[in-house]
Amino acid sequence: MISGHLKQINMNYIERNPAKNSSMPSLIGRRLTVFNVVTQIRGDGLTQAMETYEISIEQAKAALNYCSKLKCQIASEKFNFCDGCKLSIQRDHKNDLQFDESKYLEILRPNGTTYVISKDDDLFKPNHISHFEGSLQELKEEIEGTETWILATDLLKKYFEK
Repeated sequence: MISGHLKQINMNYIERNPAKNSSMPSLIGRRLTVFNVVTQIRGDGLTQAMETYEISIEQAKAALNYCSKLKCQIASEKFNFCDGCKLSIQRDHKNDLQFDESKYLEILRPNGTTYVISKDDDLFKPNHISHFEGSLQELKEEIEGTETWILATDLLKKYFEK
């Protein structure tokens, strides 16, 4: 856990620039979206994510704070949500993408990795793929989007709160 010395939210690290990343919330001066930062921290941990993206602890915390507080909903009619976030997918598809786990089969390989196949060949359209590399949960997030703000809240607690 990181010490609690970073109490203030510094939004000076996040911008929504229509000329960059289709106005998705991004780190200032970078094409790195808030979603990228949050999901990288989730996958690799804070320290590794900071090294991978070459970002400071302040930038990482600002991205987590921005996302956890759903700051992206401010003026959302003229700015975009991050690609991959459930908010973006819900707005773009008007909730017409519902995941039905019973229509898929998750297969565990001997090496411990998983993949998903459809019980109905048409389910993977329009992607026209025969299987999905990953778990059912990962496929659900791919289809419905990630509730990134929940991840960000959990990550803030894990890394920044005592």
